[in-house]
Amino acid sequence: MNIRTNTHGIELTDSISSYIEKKLVTIEHLLQNVPPETLIEVDIRRDHRQRKGQGFRAEIIILLPNKRLFASADHDDLYAAIDEVKDEILSELKKQNTKRKDIIRRSAARTKRLFQQVGSYFIPRKKS
Repeated sequence: MNIRTNTHGIELTDSISSYIEKKLVTIEHLLQNVPPETLIEVDIRRDHRQRKGQGFRAEIIILLPNKRLFASADHDDLYAAIDEVKDEILSELKKQNTKRKDIIRRSAARTKRLFQQVGSYFIPRKKS
């Protein structure tokens, strides 16, 4: 899994970098079954458009083979913005995984019903 961190308007220190890596562990745990070339982009910037002082904006983009997941959060504190964006992307990932599992379960149920219908034609009935 490739992780790329971009900053705009702030310097990427070791403490910020280690904090981001610590928060991405739970995201990587949910992405165990994806190809290793999956890209996670973390974008952190100082948001000058905030009305109350200098705010921060954190964004996470996950580029899966056939899907692009995006989450962003604004906050006055940089670490709080990172926490909020992590929670938001986790909910997106869980929603994506739930959709995938539901599709698999629905197709399995259809297949089971099909075999039950077709199987009744080929299984001889016992005579009492």
